[in-house]
Amino acid sequence: MKFYTWKDVERYFLLHRASWESAIAAVDVYPTDITVYAKPDACDQVEEILRAMFRSNYDVSEHKIKLDIGDRELPVEIQEDDGGSKGGKILPLFSNVLYQSSSYPEQTPVNLSHPVIAFHSYKGGVGRTLSLLAFAKAWSDVMENRSPNRLLIVDADIEAPGMTWLQQDTMKDTFSYLDLLTLIQDNRDIDEIVNLACSKLKRSTITIETTSRKIEHIFLPTYRYEEQLVDLYATPESIANSKGKEYMLAEVLSRICVQMGLCAALVDLRAGISEYSSTLLLDPRVKKYFVSSTSTQSIKGTQFLLRYLLKGLNITADAVLPEIFLNMIPDTLSR
Repeated sequence: MKFYTWKDVERYFLLHRASWESAIAAVDVYPTDITVYAKPDACDQVEEILRAMFRSNYDVSEHKIKLDIGDRELPVEIQEDDGGSKGGKILPLFSNVLYQSSSYPEQTPVNLSHPVIAFHSYKGGVGRTLSLLAFAKAWSDVMENRSPNRLLIVDADIEAPGMTWLQQDTMKDTFSYLDLLTLIQDNRDIDEIVNLACSKLKRSTITIETTSRKIEHIFLPTYRYEEQLVDLYATPESIANSKGKEYMLAEVLSRICVQMGLCAALVDLRAGISEYSSTLLLDPRVKKYFVSSTSTQSIKGTQFLLRYLLKGLNITADAVLPEIFLNMIPDTLSR
């Protein structure tokens, strides 16, 4: 690997964790310098490890790593670890689990009382939102004579909120997904968050027509007004980085369903490898439907996403496994 920036150096450390974790507790790489936290009595070993890893890029006498572009160097400070270095805590973020052996924490978060079902696609334009609406219609047909039979339908596509745009004329004084994220970011009391959200959501609906009647499901649009969409404050990523809130989003959605007498939450996520979607995708309790066309890009991208989701997933009888909706199948494609 060529080292053009400090980020290349950080990635190189993370990719080669197995070669240094016996002597090094953690490594902090910054744009200007590097701090290596040596385990007790392992400082001499650290020098040997750095020489072996970075070879001619490591200046032994000056304790610096030279970059391969320009004349930049990153000074390396070796400290004995006092237990305060950052560990390898798993967060439901692609960037966090990339260099981990598992995408999931050792202790599974508390079970959800009501299902949270996420729809995702690697690329846009493959019918993800349409699949969610078709699923909601099929659900409405099956459940129309049962109670409860209504859903919470969430437009969580922050960059291209399709369902929100379709419902724009009916969104006056509604409550939005970005409102909910702000409440979660600023509060630790889940009951308070859920109570505040439910007090506004009662008036926000989306109508799904069955074979015999119309059912009004609760709808959570992405935003209430345009400035909220452009001037973002809280995002799924910022919440996942908050202590104790890593897996709170799914729990809040589930609890809203409980309080409002709804069956389940359907969530339309942002396409691609996006931290706007990772919080729910990497939550082992959330049911995932990946929507794909038969194009090479869509298929390869879906495989790429599945590698993340299957890394360290405990396959048991009650595991919540991802499934695939295949759309746009040409007549020439054999079964």
